Amino acid sequence: MVLVMIGILLALQVNNWNEQKKNKKQAERYLINLKEGIQEDYILLDEFITSNEKMLGYVKSIGNTLATKQELSKDEEIEFTKMHNELTFEKYFIPEKRTINQIASSSQGNLISNENLQSKIFKYYSFCEREEQNNEKSMQLYMHLHITYKLATVWASKEAVENFSGPISGVKRPSMDFKNLSMNSDYFTALANKGGVTTAQNGKYKIMRTMAK
Repeated sequence: MVLVMIGILLALQVNNWNEQKKNKKQAERYLINLKEGIQEDYILLDEFITSNEKMLGYVKSIGNTLATKQELSKDEEIEFTKMHNELTFEKYFIPEKRTINQIASSSQGNLISNENLQSKIFKYYSFCEREEQNNEKSMQLYMHLHITYKLATVWASKEAVENFSGPISGVKRPSMDFKNLSMNSDYFTALANKGGVTTAQNGKYKIMRTMAK
């Protein structure tokens, strides 16, 4: 009887060892994949931050041009319309969620035994999720409705089209009214809001980048 019980206990112990070994390998796979995904996020966030900083530079340059110039030379006109074209691009960050979704769906978050690391991982993804739902989507909508199309007075003007594509027969666009542009309240408000929204977005991206690192 004793030998039977010892045999059962040994079998259970072997099963436990095997299960622990299996869980350890699974945890290692999760951590490797999480690291790769968050590294991708970090690189993308870094690119977005750099791009947004360039946009803020364009906003400042456009404002300075409007404040100091009465008219533009051909080269200045080309640069002016190019900067407005750059302002039409918008950023929208979505983290790589494949691995964290696998962990959540399998309820295996406890396999990451380091509680401090586990906490940081889930805080990072929770923060990204909140930002995507509460800020990124609303910013994108606000950009479309209140900013981007109002800047069309420049980046879709006759001068901009010709500067990028050359004269096109049969295509007619309204000319850019540079002299009165700074007095156009809708345009100037859109330009200022582009700077404000981009600054706010970059602040969030920098927090995400720090958390990712």
